[in-house]
Amino acid sequence: MGFLKGLFNGSSENWPESWKEMFSLDDLQAAWEQSFEKPVIFFKHSNRCSVSFHVKGKLERDYTISAEEGQFYFLNLIEHRDVSNEIANLTGVRHESPQMIAVFKGEVLYQASHGKISSEKLKESLMQAS
Repeated sequence: MGFLKGLFNGSSENWPESWKEMFSLDDLQAAWEQSFEKPVIFFKHSNRCSVSFHVKGKLERDYTISAEEGQFYFLNLIEHRDVSNEIANLTGVRHESPQMIAVFKGEVLYQASHGKISSEKLKESLMQAS
């Protein structure tokens, strides 16, 4: 996970070691299947967008969600637009960036984009699912 720490600037002690990066449609399929066991959270990040970096930094500072509450997946949508498009197809949530979508049992629990992404509101949505 050293690569991800570098990607996230290593600036947060709270950032989850369990964060998984998606690289392919196969990774997405595995994550989608996992959503039937526990919530999964997709964070779509654009490394070309200052708003995306700002939101990511805010999440790093405010992050309080445990791996037991939900499995996090990071997607560099610039490199893997096909995966981002398939997330939109599976969830019915129109693509935006940055974007966070939480799914449990194939259903969207939470979705937000840009400055509306909130780890607190995400956590509330995850608590309602349990």
